[in-house]
Amino acid sequence: MQGIAGLVGAALLGAWFAGTAPASSPAPPVAPAPAAPAPAPADGLDQALRGEVERLEERLDRLPEIAPGGRNPFVYAPTPPKPDSGELPAAEAPGEPVPVPRVAVLPSLIGIGGDTVNGDVRYTAVIVLDGRVSLAAAGDTILNRYAVTAVTADAVALRDLTTGETMTLALQP
Repeated sequence: MQGIAGLVGAALLGAWFAGTAPASSPAPPVAPAPAAPAPAPADGLDQALRGEVERLEERLDRLPEIAPGGRNPFVYAPTPPKPDSGELPAAEAPGEPVPVPRVAVLPSLIGIGGDTVNGDVRYTAVIVLDGRVSLAAAGDTILNRYAVTAVTADAVALRDLTTGETMTLALQP
């Protein structure tokens, strides 16, 4: 029994090796297909094509000439020369510094919050001054510039510490 199994196994192995092609054999060359001859144009079509080519060549001969030194959109224009008076400008003597007026930045009220403590409502104002947001209640100072004198449910009273001026900011509806 073992001899028959060995014989069948050897036959199968031989068939398998015979079925695989070696990797080194080159593929047979393929002959190129013959080129199809170009169809000859019909006489009427050939004549129309030649007439169109002649018309386009005449049109190319009539193109306008571009003047040399014309505008070039890819190059900046030259800077015109400055008139030369022959004198150098006199240097200005440094004078007194000119004071720059300080622009007043006014605070703006953006909100008011309330909190009930022992039955008493205490309000806190949300104020924007010089790009900074501050929370302030009555008696607080804002950026060492304004003192909060009173805060109600819809407004806040401020006193400017540099001028003594008072102002009231109200919530916008």
